Amino acid sequence: MQLTATGHPSELSPDGSWILSFDGPEGASSIYRIPASGGAAEQLTVGGNDFSPRWSPDGSQIAFTSSRDGNQELYLVAADGSSLRRLTDDPAPDDEAHFSPDGARLVYVSYRDGADPRSIGIGNAEVYVLDLRTGASHSISNDPAWDGDPAWSPDGAWIAFTRRTDHGQLYVMRPDGSDQRMLPGFAAPEFNDCCPVWQPVPR
Repeated sequence: MQLTATGHPSELSPDGSWILSFDGPEGASSIYRIPASGGAAEQLTVGGNDFSPRWSPDGSQIAFTSSRDGNQELYLVAADGSSLRRLTDDPAPDDEAHFSPDGARLVYVSYRDGADPRSIGIGNAEVYVLDLRTGASHSISNDPAWDGDPAWSPDGAWIAFTRRTDHGQLYVMRPDGSDQRMLPGFAAPEFNDCCPVWQPVPR
């Protein structure tokens, strides 16, 4: 059986039953889920420019980025496309949402502190954490450099991210922004380290 696929990177659901992706005309994409066993895509969102979807750890919810209300914000929707909820509300773009391992928080990148989202490494992008129960959101990287590409550790104890000054370096910090430290990497500005991914916990 041939799998129906879309034109953008996809993500497998935690239980392995669905593939999550987005597709559509420029400026009018939607979120889709596709049965992993093969079959037609189900459209989950309509009426916006929706992209970069991510599963919650239990597979019940999907976080994604959308400019449906004029600003590039973070949204949450149930896995069947119901219960759409806007999570952020700021004139500057928010992007790159990732669930914490317990599903209670999102880490993301915000450009509200002066960075240009079209120029990676230019300006003061910050890593933010949002509490899904209260809706409270705050910056945790708090540095004048460009901070982005956040990734939770599998145990939720650390967030890895990229800090760019004259070049990119990998850092880790606690979810409250404390204990920031640079990981070993190339020291010369002609090299860039970025985009950390944690090794899964062995089962």
